[in-house]
Amino acid sequence: MTFYSGHAVGVWYVAESTEGTTPTSSPAFLNLAQRAEVTLTDEPNPQAVTKSGSVDKTSYSKGVENPRVNITFTPSQANGAAFIKNYISSDTSFTLLIMIDTTVDVVFARITGCKVKRMTQSVSIYPDNSPLNVTAEIWGWAISYSNAGLTTPTFEAAPATIVNYSDVTIKKTSTTITNWWRFEWTLENELFRQPSNTGATVGIVRGIRNITGSWAIPAEDSGQTELDEAKDATAIELHFLIGSDDYDLDSCAYTTVEISHPLTDLVGKRMDFSVGNLTIT
Repeated sequence: MTFYSGHAVGVWYVAESTEGTTPTSSPAFLNLAQRAEVTLTDEPNPQAVTKSGSVDKTSYSKGVENPRVNITFTPSQANGAAFIKNYISSDTSFTLLIMIDTTVDVVFARITGCKVKRMTQSVSIYPDNSPLNVTAEIWGWAISYSNAGLTTPTFEAAPATIVNYSDVTIKKTSTTITNWWRFEWTLENELFRQPSNTGATVGIVRGIRNITGSWAIPAEDSGQTELDEAKDATAIELHFLIGSDDYDLDSCAYTTVEISHPLTDLVGKRMDFSVGNLTIT
C-alpha cells in the first residue's frame, strides 16, 4: 500500500465542449494553484429497505449520484484568476482533475460536468495582510479514477505566482479606495441536477444567483455616510478587480453597517451588502 501526503496533490481543470465529457483529443489541463485543499464527496442517499416485524433494515437500494468538490486555494495570477472569471457564474461546464503529476500519474479523481455552486473570495490588508483566498463548492456529473481514453493530455506546471492583496483593486463607483482593510464576497448559484433512470447525473442546470459581501475601511469620520446609505437603501456600486478582471457589483444595498471602537485597535467601519446585479469584464 502506498500512502500519499495531501500537499503532493495538484488540481487541474479543462473546459468541456460537450457537457459532462472531458475533451479526449490532446486536452490541455490548466493548473488552478500551487496548493489547493480538496475534499471530494458523493452522497447518493441509498434507500433503506425495512421489514415488518423487524427492528433492523434488511437491505439498501441504490440512490443517485451527487459528486461534490470543496476546494480552498489561492489562485495564480494566470489560469487561477481565469478560472474564477470564466466559471464563477457560467453555464459552461469543465472537468476537474485531482492528481499527482509524476512519471506515472496518480489520478485520485476526474470529475466531469462541473459547475460552480458557491464561491467565496476574501482578501485582507489590515489587521493582517493576506493574498486572495478562495473557497468553492463545485457540483459534477460523475467521478472517474483514471485518464484512460484521453489522447496525449498535457498538464500545466504549478504556477509561480499568486493573487496577492496588492493585485486586488477596490472601487466605489469609479473612485479607487486606497485605504480598504478587508473585502469578501460570495456568489451562490442555484443548481438543479437532472438524473437519468439509472441514478446518474446527465445535466446540471443553473437557476438564479445570490450575491452577498462585506468590506471594511478605517473610520476617518463618524460613519454617517454609510449609516445613511443603509437607512435609505441607497444603491451602491462596488468594483472588485483581480488585475484587470473587473467584477462590477452593482445596485448593492447595505444590510448592516457597524462602527467599531476597540480599545486596542483602530476605529473602523464594516459594511455588509447584498448585490443587485453582477457584470464581469
